[in-house]
Amino acid sequence: MIKITFFLLGLVFFSCNQSVDKQVQINNTKSIIDSQREVNLLVRDKLKNADSIVLISHQGNIFDSIKGEVLPEMLIKGRINKSIITEQIKISNKAINVLADIIALPTNYDSIALYKCFDPHHTIFIYNNKKISYIDMCFECWGLRTSEDLKEIRGYELYKWHRIENFFGSLGFRYAMR
Repeated sequence: MIKITFFLLGLVFFSCNQSVDKQVQINNTKSIIDSQREVNLLVRDKLKNADSIVLISHQGNIFDSIKGEVLPEMLIKGRINKSIITEQIKISNKAINVLADIIALPTNYDSIALYKCFDPHHTIFIYNNKKISYIDMCFECWGLRTSEDLKEIRGYELYKWHRIENFFGSLGFRYAMR
């Protein structure tokens, strides 16, 4: 009888531990999803509230290991480095809303598409109150870098990358498009 009692207590304890572990895992996953949803919505709002949005295609960047920075620089003294631009368009309010809706799509960080070439050729510049934010993107490896205020963006899933790339293409961008 004592053996059966210990056995039953062990089962209860084991199943309770599994339940707690599953709950912690569910809560952690929910927390990551909620925080990314929040980032996506903040970026969407930043786009919708911007004074203007400029999209560009540009010459590729390289990492200068001696200086520890990516060259050529996207911004020089707070302004777009015009010497690297190959195509540029200031988008309409309607196009801003389309882009904002794409950015607001859910992102599952367990499924982020990312390879290693990182040779970005397309950038979203967000002008607001004389400040410039940006998302610099590589459509080949699906990598990105951002201005400091958008550093919470860690990447996107393939379906979202394709939507962003198609958006650029729909506006007539041809340089470094697949």
